[in-house]
Amino acid sequence: MPRRQYTHVQVLLPEIRAMMAEGKSHREIEAHFGLEGDRPIHNLLKRERRKERKLAAASRAVSEAETTAE
Repeated sequence: MPRRQYTHVQVLLPEIRAMMAEGKSHREIEAHFGLEGDRPIHNLLKRERRKERKLAAASRAVSEAETTAE
């Protein structure tokens, strides 16, 4: 039985963002890194945006709590 090959795309995120800034498509980036599966770059970026929104909301909540406490 063949073993699955997992690539930790989180480690590649800075390079992926640089390639996106150069104008590369998701498919071109996937081909460059040899990634397979159902839209790995799209899903990685979606997870990152979700994390950023969550952090922003938490930061806003802390700021509002400090403002009302004063």
